[in-house]
Amino acid sequence: MYLVLSTEMIKVNSPPLKDSRDNVEKPTVNCYCTLSKQVLNESEEPKDMRHRVEHLGLCTVDDIVRSAKLNLALSFFVCHLYFYAKSYTEHIFGAERTNRWTPLSEATKHGLRWSIHQDHATFPGPPLPFANLKTAVTRTHRDDKDTIYGPEYCVSIHEAMKAVTIDAAWQIHKDDILGSLTKHKRADLLILSKNPYEVTSMIVAWWLLKCCLSRAAG
Repeated sequence: MYLVLSTEMIKVNSPPLKDSRDNVEKPTVNCYCTLSKQVLNESEEPKDMRHRVEHLGLCTVDDIVRSAKLNLALSFFVCHLYFYAKSYTEHIFGAERTNRWTPLSEATKHGLRWSIHQDHATFPGPPLPFANLKTAVTRTHRDDKDTIYGPEYCVSIHEAMKAVTIDAAWQIHKDDILGSLTKHKRADLLILSKNPYEVTSMIVAWWLLKCCLSRAAG
């Protein structure tokens, strides 16, 4: 048995966060870390339980540090930036919180094996796994390719690919049969028309060039 905890930050009918931003984060990841620690302390089972916390939109660096000490498995909903970064900045969370939405690079920095996911009902259209990968790498909105929301939290395409393959399999205790092209694992394959490493590298290179040109002009 292992825990799967969801950090939903806002209720559908909650008031605008102009007056509640200071309170919205406190009861979430910290609470789940406390619960996970209690479960680990009381459990007679092996410690490699990989208890998972999901969504983690407004988690802080301190939350990630504490999660690392507990060896939690974190799964981030980074694609909210792709769809809602503008609305989050202008109407809901403000710039500071939007910029640190799902701080992926901090999870890597502190040695966590994290994944990225989507909840289909919370955004329009079908699931978009490659938009998820692109957002993890570039942290841009679908209608604004020039604004990077929290560039310090961008990750490499290799880290993003691991987050939807081997590290995602590890989180659900199936890395022995899924998640990598390894002998004796299941041949659960997806054939692509282009190399995602090359395509994403071109996107990132173009994005960096535009950033440099913009700063030079300013």
